[in-house]
Amino acid sequence: MLQKRKPQGYSQVTPYVMAATAVAYIVMGVFVIKRKWLLVPLTDIMAYAMGILVIAYGLFRGWRAYRALTDSSQD
Repeated sequence: MLQKRKPQGYSQVTPYVMAATAVAYIVMGVFVIKRKWLLVPLTDIMAYAMGILVIAYGLFRGWRAYRALTDSSQD
């Protein structure tokens, strides 16, 4: 059957790039809530909704990066 091979080269860096992207999304969500701006001026309700949505997506990306890091360290 197929054997699970350990990633080599740039694929070992991928979980760290995923983690950096997650942090960037979380920071962007806080920015949207604080400045009430995302390419266009936003109302208060829309800024909070977009900010929370972007932060939630950043947390999801962070969780996936954590899972990728733990999976790659077990191999």
